Amino acid sequence: MISKTLPLAVRLGVFAAVLLLFAVLLMLFTGQLLQFQALLDQRPAWQRWLVWGLVLLLLGVVGAVSARLLFRKSGGAERGPSRPTPDRAELQRRLDDYAARGMDVEPVRQELRTLDERRHAGEIVVAVFGEVSTGKSALVRALVPDAIVASDVLAGTTRGLINHDWIAPGGARVRLVDMPGLQDLDASLEAQALDEARRAHGVLFVTQGDLHRTEWRWLELLRGLDKPLVVAVNKMDRYQPEALTLIRDRVQGRLGDAVAVVMCTAGGEQEVLRRLPDGSEQKDVRHRPAEIRDLRRALQQVLDADPEALEQLRDQAVFLLAAGKLEQAVRGQRRDAADALVERYSRRAVVGALAAVAPGSDLVIQGALAGSLVRDLCALYDVPVRTLEVDRILGALRGRMSVARPVVMGIAGNACKAFPGLGTLAGGVIHAVAYGLLFRTVGLALTQTLEETGMLAEETVLRRFEELTREDLAAPAKQLARAAYEKERQTGTDRPE
Repeated sequence: MISKTLPLAVRLGVFAAVLLLFAVLLMLFTGQLLQFQALLDQRPAWQRWLVWGLVLLLLGVVGAVSARLLFRKSGGAERGPSRPTPDRAELQRRLDDYAARGMDVEPVRQELRTLDERRHAGEIVVAVFGEVSTGKSALVRALVPDAIVASDVLAGTTRGLINHDWIAPGGARVRLVDMPGLQDLDASLEAQALDEARRAHGVLFVTQGDLHRTEWRWLELLRGLDKPLVVAVNKMDRYQPEALTLIRDRVQGRLGDAVAVVMCTAGGEQEVLRRLPDGSEQKDVRHRPAEIRDLRRALQQVLDADPEALEQLRDQAVFLLAAGKLEQAVRGQRRDAADALVERYSRRAVVGALAAVAPGSDLVIQGALAGSLVRDLCALYDVPVRTLEVDRILGALRGRMSVARPVVMGIAGNACKAFPGLGTLAGGVIHAVAYGLLFRTVGLALTQTLEETGMLAEETVLRRFEELTREDLAAPAKQLARAAYEKERQTGTDRPE
């Protein structure tokens, strides 16, 4: 949208152009307006007031919407609805509930213990992000040259963090956490780096000029944490004042006024080439002074903010982090349990088809198994289900299974050939393996639907079933054929189809 991408001067120009266009249109249609007024003059007074009142109301609505779109506070890309933050008591209740079910919730408990430890320490933690070669570490050293430096590791990794502990001029105890360079983080480490940012009170992002796509992506992620964010454009001595202004306006315009954007230089040493009187050249090393006054001021504003508000923002972020880890643990354990259920029922379907003693009895067996599979999966995902719903969705699935059955029979036949003697038996074994394969596909479709939607959504189940039948089913077919082979070896007989 315009307000999210253009600076204020441009938006003012757009608004002026809109007003000018409106004035031109008004002059062009002046004659029609006079005729309209003449017609209204022949009407009762209340009708004239009503018409002009509606016109003014419409103009007011259009003007208000236009002003809101053009001048509302910018803030980057739109974000979805915020996720509700659980409080400590609610999170603890869920932890105890899932722990009682045998789920591993220790990572979540550790997150809460870390929060309590940092509360007790009374430090304000600022996570420092930036890519390698942006001067991030040099800037931190320039900010706190007398800090106590301690190494740490990113949780669950061997990647180092550098903690800079110091006492701010106002007396606050501060820890700057120098994160590894962003381009050195793979997908798993990126998530853990964001977790560290959630545990902090604020974030300092260091760049060295106009931001590229990866840096913008990281800034949007960090900005989404809803906590103080300072962007430091380092190495400002490389740019002319005009270029610095353009960079600052571009970054500020995209991130919004809530984010502090400052220009700075970490200082250090610079190698220069000096020409001597005799015409020869000599390399000298010169010291460059740091220019970090604006950065200090921006960080001090973070430190001077309401301590209770900072604590609340940090606590909310950690509670969301803990809740996310809890949901991830629950999803993982549920998926494992669902996979085990589907595997067990698929094998039961094979055995049930082989054990059918009368024509059509296998259908009765499979129908009972299918109903039990649906109920067990719904119970696993805490989704209430009624018998009528189970019957309806199984009825819809039978039609899709009939369509897929010829293809599945072919896959089952090929799988049976991998076992000596099994592929040459009567079609009952192939029939049983096909039943098991269809059961597995139905179970996976149900699992994916319950996991994604949290309900027994019929259309989603049917769509997932069709998608899964188009995947490579050779490997699971061989597993079920092995189950049939072992069963046949035990009984020594093959049931006719």
